Amino acid sequence: MYPVSAVFSRGLGSRASTIVSTLGGRSLGQVTAESGTLSWASDGRKVTGKLDLSVPDPHGTLAAPDGPLGWIGQQLVVRSGVSRSSYGELIPCGSYRIDDSGSVEQAWSMHHNSMLTVTGNLFSDIWSDTWPGALTRTLTGTLKAVRRGGRLSPSAVDLLSILEEDEFIGLEQPLPGATIRSEVLRLVGGRMPVASSWPGVPDPAVPASVTYDTNRLTSLCSLAAAVNSVVWAGRSGELQFLPQPAVGATPVWTADATRAVKIIISGSRTGLYNRFIVEGTDADGAALRGVADVTVGPLTVGPPFGTVTYRHNDPLAKSQTAIDAAAQTYRDRIVADRTARVRVTVPADPSLDPLDVVAVTDPEGRVWTGPAVSCTMPLEPGVMVIEIPVPLSEVLS
Repeated sequence: MYPVSAVFSRGLGSRASTIVSTLGGRSLGQVTAESGTLSWASDGRKVTGKLDLSVPDPHGTLAAPDGPLGWIGQQLVVRSGVSRSSYGELIPCGSYRIDDSGSVEQAWSMHHNSMLTVTGNLFSDIWSDTWPGALTRTLTGTLKAVRRGGRLSPSAVDLLSILEEDEFIGLEQPLPGATIRSEVLRLVGGRMPVASSWPGVPDPAVPASVTYDTNRLTSLCSLAAAVNSVVWAGRSGELQFLPQPAVGATPVWTADATRAVKIIISGSRTGLYNRFIVEGTDADGAALRGVADVTVGPLTVGPPFGTVTYRHNDPLAKSQTAIDAAAQTYRDRIVADRTARVRVTVPADPSLDPLDVVAVTDPEGRVWTGPAVSCTMPLEPGVMVIEIPVPLSEVLS
């Protein structure tokens, strides 16, 4: 969890958020959103975040290519927390690159300006018998188009998308003597910031025979998996590795029955795999493939559940033994004993981090415990929905 003061959670009824647009490190000003939703989710290899907003655009200019909601690299920096007249505490909630500025209906109104022009010799006309006929009167008019804007619905994703889009031109290998962290720094380069430290994550050597052949994010996910971690863009837009929580870890966030608004146990085949295939190459470039099946429980390969395959490329595994172990690791980590998710609706708390172990007590006294693998919350006061994966045995008990 992000460290906050003791009164932070009690003040979330006065929740507020700020959004600042930047482009190339230059501030484009604050974005005033009528509403917004912040969400993140872990797939076992990485945590991806998303920001959706509703923004009034009265003049139709915010989504210009170089405007604060443009799409040529603009990033939205979000802070959220408590804002009162006597107390304020806003915490970082990530940086998000705009992928879609949203559509705004452009409308124009036509304004007619009229002007009467009088020309002639006014003095002579006063003494003329034909006054005021000698004066010339001219009525002219112009039409002016005034553009009106509307409402934008921009969508932005975290900075990992920069690395996912950046594919290698050719095969790459680590530098001699490289460690996990030094390779991360090299692969990321200046594409996004990297956190100065990753608490709880070891930094072993990377085998020199490793080959990177896809995009940069996939390679980083393989490096993270080697140290039992996932890749995350972080609260300040800095790449970091988050360690997978240990089995039986003590919860860092709790909610009792008075805070739990709704608890739903969802049963869905989405995200349930029972065959794990990991592919790679040995030091000579020969193809390797490791397969690990679920052989016990309701997800056993074959009828009645069927066979659902999860594939991953691991550039670090350079032997058959290593590739087999990688497949078994993915099987055990992602799904082997987790076949259901408990979806909990509680008051929104932006201090919750991905994979924080939470414990929620329902009205019947049952305690649901597990890492938060997804979260969706508004930027304004309200409730958030978090998901906790749990073993089937707990659901059936």
